[in-house]
Amino acid sequence: MKIHPVTACYPMMSDDEMAELVADIKGRGLVYPVTVQGDTLLDGRNRMEACRLAGVELRTVEYVGNDPVGFILSTNKRRNLDASQRAIVAARIANLGAHRPSKESASNEAVSQPSAAEALGVSRSSVQRAAAVLNADPELAEKVAQGEVSVAKAEKIVRETSRPETRPASKPSEKPTFNRTNENIDWAWWSWNPITGCKQGCKYCYAREIARRFTGHFRPEFHEDRLTAPANTLIPKNEVIGARCVFVCSMADLFGEWVSEKWINAVLNEVQNNPQWIFIFLTKNPRRLVGVEWPSNAWVGITVDIQARVKPAIEIFKKIKATVKFVSCEPFLERLTFPSMPFDWILMGAQSQTAVVPEFQPEWKWVHELEKQARENGVAVFMKPNLTVRPKEYPKKVEK
Repeated sequence: MKIHPVTACYPMMSDDEMAELVADIKGRGLVYPVTVQGDTLLDGRNRMEACRLAGVELRTVEYVGNDPVGFILSTNKRRNLDASQRAIVAARIANLGAHRPSKESASNEAVSQPSAAEALGVSRSSVQRAAAVLNADPELAEKVAQGEVSVAKAEKIVRETSRPETRPASKPSEKPTFNRTNENIDWAWWSWNPITGCKQGCKYCYAREIARRFTGHFRPEFHEDRLTAPANTLIPKNEVIGARCVFVCSMADLFGEWVSEKWINAVLNEVQNNPQWIFIFLTKNPRRLVGVEWPSNAWVGITVDIQARVKPAIEIFKKIKATVKFVSCEPFLERLTFPSMPFDWILMGAQSQTAVVPEFQPEWKWVHELEKQARENGVAVFMKPNLTVRPKEYPKKVEK
């Protein structure tokens, strides 16, 4: 079922709220049907997703009016959103009209910034600030929509990362650039998604949840216009290595079986042509890494979340040549034992909570054992911020 563009502008529930809704629907069934207009959903996106997760049949009711946008705006007035969230929603809705100049869009989807601000009950200046964030960094805008960051703070981040030394002079809408990652990802300041979507089906996938909020799907897609981002983005004047590191396809698995060789080669060509950057690749399908002539500015990684992935990863690492080879144990789902470590770097992290899975912290013993083995083998260790099992250490009491 298609999602009406205006409906898609509203954020989905938080993971905790979604879990509660799923539990309620499992217990009582779907009390309030979702509203549709033909094959397009107007209201009830959270209920539709909760029904999918609960395995409950979706019930619908047909909208019979002639103002679907007005209906959506009116229905969502009861949503418990703060001022920053409403500002982002208003900016998203206003953007629909800006990017759809046809007569059809003018009648059904076009809403000016002032009108959107009035409909959402926020000031025009707030919507203008939200629009600046939305146009500069959609991922940061999504954090605002989820209530994680205020519009004011997001705008400050955009201003700081859009100074001449870190951004090209042209507008982001004219020339694609990298997206700035959040402050917790200090090992890679940038993300680049010339390909989005994945068919791995991992229950803990964060990317799928984000993609569905934006587009309503997670189908693999090739965004050819984004291939110029490496050339359009200027490196910050910062000696920290993460400032030059780009996480490639954070919203996809570039080496999934469904990805064509043409797509992969197009990405690798840009990597080869932009030696000023370090490009970081990560896959759950290491078989396709073999045979690739890796540019010197490519770091190649394999996800190892369970013991069954250890042996295939080791075998593949022995067959490939890359400047840096690494393992990502995020999420760290069970005790991992490596008979050998033919790689340079290991990352460890927990399983973050999503609408489908709860947070999972590995046992400290697992982390300690793997860290000890890595250091004994000369392998660099990086602990992700979401890994909270490391015990706190205090100085021993000195007896007088």
